Formats: sequence, structure tokens, C-alpha cells
Amino acid sequence: MRRIFAEDIKPVFESMPGCLTMEFLLGTGSNAGGLTDAAAVSRWKSHDALTTAIESRAVAESMVRILPFLQVER
Repeated sequence: MRRIFAEDIKPVFESMPGCLTMEFLLGTGSNAGGLTDAAAVSRWKSHDALTTAIESRAVAESMVRILPFLQVER
């Protein structure tokens, strides 16, 4: 997951107008079911810049390789 983040996700987010930083946090242990906790944290100049980036095709395409590894809770 670190490699995919570094190769596919971080460069795309950081190339978006208004992105100040992007980092990936990965837990060191497993929780119930053997899953590992992870989070991506980004900082933006404005909420509008974030919204534009999230809705962009470039960001959607950057997530393709990592999505199979994620369990998203809503």
C-alpha cells in the first residue's frame, strides 16, 4: 500500500491546485479480522480546491490500484 500511495496517489494529489501536503499513515498492527488501519491525510488551501480535486478524473484514476485493498466504513 505504501508503494501504491507513493507511485499513484501522492503525486496526483500534490499536482492538484491548492494541495499543500499529502501523507499516508499505516498502522503497525492488525485489528479484528486481520485488517490493518491506514489513513491518507491531505491539507488544502481551501475546501473548494479539495472538492474540485476529489471530483476530478485524475484523482479517481489514481485510486484504482489501491481500492481492492481498502474496506471503507460508512
